[in-house]
Amino acid sequence: ADIRTNRQVEGTGLGLAITKRLVEMMDGTITVESEYGKGSVFSIRIRQRHVTDTPIGRPVAENLMGLRYTFAKREKSKLARINLSYAHVLIVDDIPTNLDVVKGMMKPYGLKIDCAVSGQQAVEMVREESPRYSAVFMDHMMPGMDGIEATQIIRDEIGTEYARNIPIIALTANAILGNEEMFLNKGFQGFISKPIDIAKLDAVLRRWVRDKNVEKRLSEEDEPWQAAETVKKESAFVLADVSIPGLDKDKALERFNEDEGVLLGILRSYASSTRVLLHNLNGFLESGNFPDYIITVHGMKSSSYALYAQEVGRLAEDLETAAKAGDFETVRREHGRFENTLEELLDEISRALTKIDALSAPVKPFAASPDRALLTGLVEACSAFNMDRVDKIMEKLESFQYESGGEMIRWLREKVDDMEFEEIFNSEELLKQ
Repeated sequence: ADIRTNRQVEGTGLGLAITKRLVEMMDGTITVESEYGKGSVFSIRIRQRHVTDTPIGRPVAENLMGLRYTFAKREKSKLARINLSYAHVLIVDDIPTNLDVVKGMMKPYGLKIDCAVSGQQAVEMVREESPRYSAVFMDHMMPGMDGIEATQIIRDEIGTEYARNIPIIALTANAILGNEEMFLNKGFQGFISKPIDIAKLDAVLRRWVRDKNVEKRLSEEDEPWQAAETVKKESAFVLADVSIPGLDKDKALERFNEDEGVLLGILRSYASSTRVLLHNLNGFLESGNFPDYIITVHGMKSSSYALYAQEVGRLAEDLETAAKAGDFETVRREHGRFENTLEELLDEISRALTKIDALSAPVKPFAASPDRALLTGLVEACSAFNMDRVDKIMEKLESFQYESGGEMIRWLREKVDDMEFEEIFNSEELLKQ
């Protein structure tokens, strides 16, 4: 009808004919309303019978309206999480949000999880053998000692059978052809690219962490295992009414097993730690320290993609690529755009979290001051980098309103979110408690 308008349109309209046949097979109809120059609206009507009066629930309704129901149902049916509550793993990453992302994805398995924020710390934790880990998940690019160097020290210098054979899985956002073979040659047992695909993570956990003998003994001794996704969630669905421009929260929720609590924790971590990383990144650019600039923007790319903040992730990836190629002129020119886009996203996340806190804040009981035993336990947990215990103690400390000491609890939350544990266990104020 209009050669100029249609010059780039390809195809014969076969898809429409197939759709019409499919609809008619379901005893339905398809119609179209079209206005030249504006567009077309295709409408489908399909018969449905009444099945039950039981409400389908908000998550199912939202998946249906978002055309995600079949996908979500298929994903859940494919991934029946196994009981790994007997296993203890170590996650190593210099970006706090990336640690929270992996922890959130492993939560349904019931794993005990410790975290390290550097290659050197990971080496020492493996050397101590307290506890002995079932596996180590090691980030590739970290400042100072990277994941490859840390793995080679564990394999070659610690000198124990445990260190030589513990499964070490590489985590990297540089998923390029040949990388997996390179990691296997450097002492790793496996390789997972970021952002992490839950099916690949599940396969690695089943191969390198699962112990069927322990699993069989537990099934005979204990109550039947109930995976996290089958447990009824006491969720208020506070995220449903909150918009975060620049971030696809629906896809992020799917990544974290529809667990709003996990996603909210990761959003808080991202909002807090990414501002610090951006400050550091600006300093590296001003001083011309491009090696550390590359490592930092690489980590920011990973954490952004993990939350489906695609635009920020793409801009970070472009800066990393340019810096690695030595194109520092492009880095200096495009850095400001990345900074502005990231700050807009962080402001949106902060506004959303403020709204969520106002909507869901429980009335906390009053206490005179923070419990001394809990503070002592927190110091010990931080000195051991026991993240599970840190989180549990912080949850207890934050469950009260304090007549005095409230500022300390807020300071502790900030330091925990930024993984600045040394400042906590070296704090003179805490040591006096």
